Amino acid sequence: MKKLTIALLLLAGLASAKPAFETKKLSESGKATAKTMGYNASVSYPNCPAGAAMARTEMASFHKDLAEMGPASDPTRKASLDLSYEVLYNGPSLTTAYISGIADFAGAHPSTLQRALLISPQGAAIQPAQCFQKGWLTALRDYSRPILKKRLKDGDPDWITKGTEATADNYKVILPQAKQLKVIFTDYQVCSHAEGPQEVLIPYSALRQQINPKGPLAFALQ
Repeated sequence: MKKLTIALLLLAGLASAKPAFETKKLSESGKATAKTMGYNASVSYPNCPAGAAMARTEMASFHKDLAEMGPASDPTRKASLDLSYEVLYNGPSLTTAYISGIADFAGAHPSTLQRALLISPQGAAIQPAQCFQKGWLTALRDYSRPILKKRLKDGDPDWITKGTEATADNYKVILPQAKQLKVIFTDYQVCSHAEGPQEVLIPYSALRQQINPKGPLAFALQ
C-alpha cells in the first residue's frame, strides 16, 4: 500500500510538470508587392484563448510594422517573424509561458522580442496587476535597479533609471516561477542591443507585502 501511494504521488508530480496546453502554430507568408517586402511569419502558442489572442496580436503587430517599412531595396530580401514559447511554471492557479523570438525587416539586425503570457487554469489571460497589491511596481523597481546598475556599471545610468521606473510598461515581462519572479527588461530597455535583454530574479520573500493573498500568486505566501 505504501509503495502504491508513493507511485501515485510520483505520477501526480509528473503530470503537474507537463504543459497545461498543447502547442499550435499560426503561420503566414506573402510575396513582395510594390508597397511591402515579402515575408514569412510564424507564432507558436499555447492552445487556449489567451495563447490564440497573443498569436493574433503579434501577427497583427508584425503586419503593421511591415506596412510601415515599405518595399525592400533588395527584392530578394524577406521580412520574418519567428516566435515560440517555453512553459516556465505550471501550477494550480496559473501557467507561466515565456514568449521569445525575433522580427527581422531586412535591417542591420533583427529585433529581439520577449513577452510574458500568464494563463489561468481555464485558459484566460492573467494580467500582472492581478497577482499583486498596491506598491508592487515600486517594489520591483527598488529590487531591480541596484542590481542592474551594478551589473551594467559601464552603461548609461539615466538609461537604466528610465527603464526601471515604476510603470506597468517597464514591467510587462514578469514571469512567475515556483519560488521566484523572473523580470525581463527587453531589448534597448536598460542597455544597448549589443548587451541584450537583462533579467533579474526576485525571490518571493522580497515581495510578501505586495503579493495579492487572493490572487494567482497566493501560493508564494505559503
